[in-house]
Amino acid sequence: MPPSDPTQPTDLPMASTLSPEQMADVSIPPPQIKGYEILAELAAAGQGRVWRARQLGTRREVALKVPRVDLLRSRVALTRFEREVELAARLSHPNIAQIYDSGIHQGLYYYAMELIDGVWLDAYVKEHNLSQVHILRVMQTVCDAIQHAHQSGVIHRDLKPSNILVTKDGQPHVVDFGLAAAIVREDATGTVSLDGEVTGTPAYMSPEQAAGQRERVDTRTDVYSLGVVFYRLVTGSFPYDVNTSMLQTLQNIRDRDPIRPSKLVHHLDRDTEAIILKALEKEPDRRYQSVAELKADIERRLTGMPVLARSDSSFYLLRKLMAKHRYTSTVAALLLVIIVGFATFSLQLSQRLRQTNRELVRQNELSLERTADFTSLAEAAVFGRFLEAWHKGDRPSAAWFATPFPKGTRHAVAVQFFLDERPLSDKMNEFRTKLPESEPGFMEFIIAEHCLKDGDRQQATSLYRACLSHQDLEQKDPWRATWVKRRLYELTDGHLGVSLPTESEAKNL
Repeated sequence: MPPSDPTQPTDLPMASTLSPEQMADVSIPPPQIKGYEILAELAAAGQGRVWRARQLGTRREVALKVPRVDLLRSRVALTRFEREVELAARLSHPNIAQIYDSGIHQGLYYYAMELIDGVWLDAYVKEHNLSQVHILRVMQTVCDAIQHAHQSGVIHRDLKPSNILVTKDGQPHVVDFGLAAAIVREDATGTVSLDGEVTGTPAYMSPEQAAGQRERVDTRTDVYSLGVVFYRLVTGSFPYDVNTSMLQTLQNIRDRDPIRPSKLVHHLDRDTEAIILKALEKEPDRRYQSVAELKADIERRLTGMPVLARSDSSFYLLRKLMAKHRYTSTVAALLLVIIVGFATFSLQLSQRLRQTNRELVRQNELSLERTADFTSLAEAAVFGRFLEAWHKGDRPSAAWFATPFPKGTRHAVAVQFFLDERPLSDKMNEFRTKLPESEPGFMEFIIAEHCLKDGDRQQATSLYRACLSHQDLEQKDPWRATWVKRRLYELTDGHLGVSLPTESEAKNL
C-alpha cells in the first residue's frame, strides 16, 4: 500500500477525529504477534497500522492490521475493529482483499488479510494514461466487487481511490472495510436500523453522509462514492470544491450541483457523462438504485447499447439500437431502411419547410417517447420504402420490401392491395373486407396512396385530409401522420392550413 497519494489535494479534509499531527505519530516498534514475522510498515490508518508480514505457517506474505496503541483501552474502538473483521470476513471475491486470520495475542487485536501489492487507483490511471474505455472497464470490475459486498450485507461507506489498489496486471482490489456497516440489523425491539456511525472521507461522502443522516445511509451511498471516484478518474478533479474547510466541503456536497464532466474534458462522450451524473444525484431515489444498475449501465456503454441514464429519449434509444445491430442479417436491412428513409425525408423537408420540419420532428419525438415501440416504427419505415418503390413502378424492389410483414396484418393486406393490378374500383370492396381493425384513418391513407398513383390528386387530397381528421392519429401512428402531412404539403403547394373535412364528410369519403 503506498504511503501517500500525489493526486489528492494537500488540504483535503480528513474524517478522523485525530489531527494530522497525531496521525504522523512517532515511529513505534513493530508488534510481536505469534505466528507472524513483521517485515515492514505499509501504512498508518486513522484507526490502526498496517504491516507487511510473513505468516510463518504458510510462508505467505500478508497485510497485518492492528489497532493503534492508544485505542486499545477504548471498548468502542475495539468493537469497531472486531466489526471490521467480522464484516470483511463475509466477503469472498477476487477483487476484494481476503481475510485470512484474526485474533488476540497478549491483548493485541490483529487480523491478517491478502497482501495487495499495487498502487492507488487514481495514481494508476494517471501513470498509465488510461483511456475512457479502460477507465470504464476498471470501474466495471470495481462495481462487481462492491456489488458482491452489498449482496453479502456489507456497505463500504469509505470508497475512494486510496481504498482501491491496482496490481501490476491491471486488476483493481477493494481494501479497508474499516468503516463498513452491516446493511441492516434487528435490535431488541424488532425495528430495523443501520449499524455503525456515519463517517468517511468528506471529499467522497454522499450528501446524506455529509448531512449526518444515518437513517438514509444505504447501498446507494456507495453508488454516490463510486460516482465521485469515476468523476475523478475521468476529469482529474472533484465534482465541487473540496480544497476548503470541512464544513464548507460538506455544504458543497449537500447543496452544490456537480460541475458537468464535459466542461473539464471536452472529448467526453455523453453516455459516460450521463452515467457519472446519475450516480452523483443528490437524492438517493434519483441515483442508480444499486451498484448492479451502475455496473449494467457501464456494460451497456462498453457494448454500444443504450444506457439507462439517458433512457428518457426514444430517438436516442433508436439510434443506439441501430448502431448495435447495423451488420446483422434481417435487422440490418430494416435499420438501414430506417436510416435512409428518415435521412431522405428530413433533407427534403429541411430545404423547403424548415420551421414545419422542426415542429414535426418535435411532435414525432414526443410521440416516440410515449410509445417507445421500435418494432412498429421499423415496420412503418419499411412500408414507406415499399410505397416509394411501388409509386416508381419498381415492382421487384416493392416485392422485396413487402416480405417482412406477417400474413393477415394491416400492412400485409395493404401490400397485397397495392400489388393487385386490377383497377381500384374492382378491388375496393375486397380490400375493405380483408383489412383488420387498425388505427384510425389507415384505410383512407391506403386508398389515397392508390388515387395518387392513378393521378386522381383531388380524391387523394380529400382522403389524406380525412385520414388526418382523426384526432388521435399522431398519438397512435406518428409516422403515418407525418407522411400524410408531407403528401398534403406536396398536393396543396405548401398550404397546410386548409380546413379539414367534418366528421360526416370524412365518413362519406
